[in-house]
Amino acid sequence: EGGGAMVRWTFTEGPMRGRAYHGSAQAPAGGPRDPEEGRQRARAGRLVKEGRHWGRVRALRRAGQSRTLELEVRGEAGDVERFEALPVVPDAAESGQELGACEGLEQGGWAVVKLVSQFTAVIAEMPAEAAAAELGALERRQRRRDELAQLSGAERGRRVGNAAVARGDFFRAVDAYSQGLEAGDGGEELAATLRLNRAWAALKVGDLEQCCQDCTAVLETSAGDTVARCKALLRRGAALRERGDRGGAAEDFEKCLQLEPENVDARSLLQALEDGPSGSDDGRGQRGAGPPWDE
Repeated sequence: EGGGAMVRWTFTEGPMRGRAYHGSAQAPAGGPRDPEEGRQRARAGRLVKEGRHWGRVRALRRAGQSRTLELEVRGEAGDVERFEALPVVPDAAESGQELGACEGLEQGGWAVVKLVSQFTAVIAEMPAEAAAAELGALERRQRRRDELAQLSGAERGRRVGNAAVARGDFFRAVDAYSQGLEAGDGGEELAATLRLNRAWAALKVGDLEQCCQDCTAVLETSAGDTVARCKALLRRGAALRERGDRGGAAEDFEKCLQLEPENVDARSLLQALEDGPSGSDDGRGQRGAGPPWDE
């Protein structure tokens, strides 16, 4: 259907029957008839999702207009993927093939799996500079894992949790801080840090009970630490406010001001409570949540 270089194809047989896509003028020949062929695009998608979609071409065999290759894939775990008798396609554009091998692939060179459309994928040549950049990133991730492996469980939980907070993954942060606390090998000060950080992340995801529990635990164990107590009071007060306990929230904010009379967050949150609902924040306690413990 349609004209020009890109047309709309509808599969008329095989497992893709009835489905359509916009592609090149080369017909997809009615869609995949071999069940294994029909799984090639899904296999390519899995490799991309797992981050194992690029690597060095370990072996390459040509047979007319087809290629059989072994791709030594790189990623979190290196292994080898074998692709049998792939049709040769001119470039990484829509070809109508489930999975094709682009011209230019060479044994010993670098290749990358690319998803072209919902139905089509290709294995294309990967420039050496792109491979070098990917290898560099892979090495940096491995170094970070090695560094984390040398840390105590508590410190590892803190670092992983803070990294999750930095990218906005607050559920992962709660899990990481919890693992650090379960390790129990960081001492009282680090335990307080982990509880305050978990309280902050829990507040962000709406787990108000966990936030209150952690803040209360810090208040019970950090009698001489004014900074920790103020953060615990602010975060617990924010959680209480979200639960509708305006009196409890005001009490916590006032206690914080007794410890730090110039605390801007406490004054702002207390004023918002006195002004009524119109002075409240966005519903997640962000004005009182504060930054991670060791930002």
